Amino acid sequence: MKNVGLWIDVQKAIIVSATEQVFDIDFVNSDIDSCRWQMDVWELPTAIRKRLSDDQLGFFYETVSGRVLDARSILIFGPGDAKSHLRRRLSTDHFAGTIIGFESSETISESQIFTRVKTSFKHAQKEFKIA
Repeated sequence: MKNVGLWIDVQKAIIVSATEQVFDIDFVNSDIDSCRWQMDVWELPTAIRKRLSDDQLGFFYETVSGRVLDARSILIFGPGDAKSHLRRRLSTDHFAGTIIGFESSETISESQIFTRVKTSFKHAQKEFKIA
């Protein structure tokens, strides 16, 4: 099983997975802005625009959840409400692991995300070897 650190906002998720052999970084984009512009959504009524955004974000949270469901433990951090939406999605998807942290964080670089995840799982560092 793996430990996962996950930085998330409504536009993207950066997933750092740590297994016995390696740290792996994965990216998931919500494509929320590109969806709006491609469809000339701004000309649609507000209720329809909201529904399209909600559907796109729902697919985004489903995708992120699917990539971390097999984790032993997860650290979730990032700005805004995306963390809460993902936590609800993990509950819906019957995540069996442990959420070891749920923290607010501003936008940070990929290397800062990696360092934060590595530090958070330091107690299990003997298990991890960086390839």
